[in-house]
Amino acid sequence: SAGSQKYPYYQLRGDGNGSNKFFTLQTDYENQLTESTKFEAGARAAIRDFSTNNMQYINDNTNSNGFVLSPRSSSRYKFNDQVFAAYATYSFKYKKFSYQLGLRAESSNYTGNLLTLAGADSSTFKVNFPISLFPSAFVTYKLNDKQDLQLNYSRRVNRPNFFQLLPVYDFTDPQNPSVGNPGLKPEFTNSLEVSYSNNYKKNSNFLATAYFKYSTNLITRYIFKDVNKNIQAGQSTTDSLYYTSNINANNSYTYGLELTNKFPVTKWWDLTLNLNLYNSQINATIPGQSIDNSIVSWFAKVNNTFKLAKGLSLQVSGDAR
Repeated sequence: SAGSQKYPYYQLRGDGNGSNKFFTLQTDYENQLTESTKFEAGARAAIRDFSTNNMQYINDNTNSNGFVLSPRSSSRYKFNDQVFAAYATYSFKYKKFSYQLGLRAESSNYTGNLLTLAGADSSTFKVNFPISLFPSAFVTYKLNDKQDLQLNYSRRVNRPNFFQLLPVYDFTDPQNPSVGNPGLKPEFTNSLEVSYSNNYKKNSNFLATAYFKYSTNLITRYIFKDVNKNIQAGQSTTDSLYYTSNINANNSYTYGLELTNKFPVTKWWDLTLNLNLYNSQINATIPGQSIDNSIVSWFAKVNNTFKLAKGLSLQVSGDAR
């Protein structure tokens, strides 16, 4: 209230280094059995090794040594990620129908080690999925030369990225710190889509898609309260901050309708309009409460392409959410 600083001025310095090693082995097989049938298969092994050292130093002008190590916000972390997969697809046509049926089997293992500053293991994180199956089916019905209907189903996996897993406190913005969650699991999504496509005139196409997606272990942002791990001189060790991280929600689902129309307005102006209207719901369990949130949202985009001269064009786009 007197206009004075609550805490001494301080500087934060981060020294980091790391390494990563990728090993990938992949083989694919394709056989055009007949003019209207095809068989494909393959296998893939991907192994990744990551290691990172993140040392945070604070200079709060209260000691003669300048920058001193902040052990609560410094870390050394390494992890190994292994994914083994095999797939097979069979495509064929029958009269006005086209089919593609597929199945992928996948096994994954993740092991992370949070090391002490001296280099010894302090905690270990493991996420293992012995085997998961990912079926897919695509069916297309050709109404005529310009129109077709398509029904799609697929099951997919989305794995957490390096920064989402990294258990390092980031105080680059001291008021909005963040930290990774090494216990994150991959999220699995079942998708069902029904589409109608119409090439109603030259260089024009209208596409309407109704879709439904159901996800388990959805990776979602999570804000929580914890003690301040970036203690400065004069601050209480019980001071707290709100940290941004990620967790796995129990499940979520989204359903909606997307409309896209691309057409030439003139010889030198092409226009694409897109509207996506959907409802999404997320169900999660966090300490102290269960979350059940849903919202209806929409997204619209306009894209203009102007042909100014041969080999030269200008694109102007806008979107609203």
